[in-house]
Amino acid sequence: MKYLSFFSGKGGVGKTTLAILAASFFAYAMNLKVRVLDLESHDYRINPFRKLDLERLKTPGTPLYSYAERNQMPSPENFYTIEEGDQFVKGFVDVLAKEKETASYDLTILDFPAHYDDNLPVHALAERGLLDCVYVPMRVEQQERRSACITGLGLASCGVKVKLLWNDIDADIVKRGTPLDEAEEEVSFLKDRGLDYSPIRIKHFKKASQATDKHCFVRSTICWPDKYVRMWCPELIDLFEEISKELQV
Repeated sequence: MKYLSFFSGKGGVGKTTLAILAASFFAYAMNLKVRVLDLESHDYRINPFRKLDLERLKTPGTPLYSYAERNQMPSPENFYTIEEGDQFVKGFVDVLAKEKETASYDLTILDFPAHYDDNLPVHALAERGLLDCVYVPMRVEQQERRSACITGLGLASCGVKVKLLWNDIDADIVKRGTPLDEAEEEVSFLKDRGLDYSPIRIKHFKKASQATDKHCFVRSTICWPDKYVRMWCPELIDLFEEISKELQV
């Protein structure tokens, strides 16, 4: 089993949305057995999104209901697994270490809280080689990209493979006026310190928590509407194909 995480020391950069989208892609487009482990114990978010999806699936007039009328949906027994946990529970790292060797999943996506310091269990996971790949979503805005760089360098120092990921760049450029080439130049030195960044540029999407009913079927936990994603944000396909190569799944 492989462990993947979209990790951020700052909220609002899209890590949970990317976790949901990645899980749906690998489960429903790639037919892998996927688990999402929601570790935001102060505010679990992913199971509520699943419940909302199921409600909309039964509600005539919603985009998800309409999509399901025209397309074959995964059966409930094939929905990817969502589990809730607490990273500070004693033995958390040991449990994940054992599961990596024994679990029946192909991929577990870890959704950590948006917080970073040197005492987090993520360091122990990294030091024991349990995290196969970590993507740190990064916004163009200066404060947010610097936060992402600090987080990425900290994780990379533990030996984990980390990639920074430019996310929601259209919104930042329009709203904040920050040119992408200026932002990229500022972080280019990180490659010399062993920290890479993905060539993929996610141009725009709303966070799962902000998604309107019109868009949420694209971020659904119960399907992967491939042709709509390709129209709406084709960079996501490129990203997940890149991740598939990184993880060899």
